[in-house]
Amino acid sequence: MNISDSDLEKQVKRAQRDWPFIEEVEKDQGLPFGILYAVGSRETNLTNELGDEGHGHGVWQLDDRSHTIPHGFDSDVKEQAKTAAQMLKDIYDKYPDWVKTFNVYNSGQPDTSKTTGGDYGPDVNERWEWIKGHISRR
Repeated sequence: MNISDSDLEKQVKRAQRDWPFIEEVEKDQGLPFGILYAVGSRETNLTNELGDEGHGHGVWQLDDRSHTIPHGFDSDVKEQAKTAAQMLKDIYDKYPDWVKTFNVYNSGQPDTSKTTGGDYGPDVNERWEWIKGHISRR
């Protein structure tokens, strides 16, 4: 995992406080607890930002080179969570393996070697496993 336990815990607890709807969005999409925290942690340290040289939008970094960014999306973290959750659900339906799902979310490819840092899926999966074992649901 490319983050310390204490930093991950701080990120998730801050996100739970600032965006209490995240777990509801996961549940509404039929996603397991902690998926959005894990992906958001890897993408932006669970901060709402414009990244990837201005192409990644929001906490879960929707890329404007591959997706249309709706008006107001950058400031609407709940809509960002819904979009990321739907994407993750759709990918998992096609690739019923979480590491492959995380890889596809990042790079469009199920192969870890094609992802950011060559470790995206396994790293997100480790974050998720830690979150499930150490963070209480709200």
